[in-house]
Amino acid sequence: MSPIRRRLAGRAAAAACLLALCSAPGCAGGSSRGTGREAVRTTPGNQHELEEGERETLLKIARDTVERYVRVREVPDLADYPVTDRLREELGAFVTITNPSPSSPVHPEPLRGCIGNFISTRPLAETVREMAVAAATSDTRFPPVSPAELRDIRFEISVLSPLVPAADPLSIRKGVHGIYIKPRRGFGGGTYLPQVWSEHFPDRDAAYFWSHLCRHKAGLPEDAWRHPESYEVLVYTAEVFGEEE
Repeated sequence: MSPIRRRLAGRAAAAACLLALCSAPGCAGGSSRGTGREAVRTTPGNQHELEEGERETLLKIARDTVERYVRVREVPDLADYPVTDRLREELGAFVTITNPSPSSPVHPEPLRGCIGNFISTRPLAETVREMAVAAATSDTRFPPVSPAELRDIRFEISVLSPLVPAADPLSIRKGVHGIYIKPRRGFGGGTYLPQVWSEHFPDRDAAYFWSHLCRHKAGLPEDAWRHPESYEVLVYTAEVFGEEE
């Protein structure tokens, strides 16, 4: 197994299904498969984090799934992987795909797809397989991943904790908390994964992070996060790991 460097923090659990897109700021990814990309990067977690081998299994599932689906429109059988009890738990997850090379049709934009669910009624390994296909083919911001790109794409997986109300939105911690907001009535809303703040707005405060989400991703008033009577203001953590570039 490859040595793993940790990248972002969190614990994970789940229950019913909610599909969401991650915005372009902060979706980044990678995976390994014997092409000089064996080293895996991750970030600090807690007592609920996955083992190194479990993270590598999920990354391999994501890569194998996309490569097979893009080529022959099939997905691999999970029985072919060492799926542990932890990987059978019903956990939410995002899969992010990037391609920083000239083979990308949106070069030099590295993001090629990012789709996930906060909570799931399916085992984590199955959720990652499903979200890998969705990120490669169904992110409406980008064309589907092509066979010519397969050697250059990278994968990142974010395993998510449950969503909880933010009693004090300004108390969130940079690089630890992801944020999510949606109207209490009607539709809409959006999320930023934990890495968005530390990677894209490192010199900004929590108020800016919330306001940027509302204005640029969720399509809500900039100060919507200040009005919990009208909007659900939620936070979560994530264990984030991906392939070395």
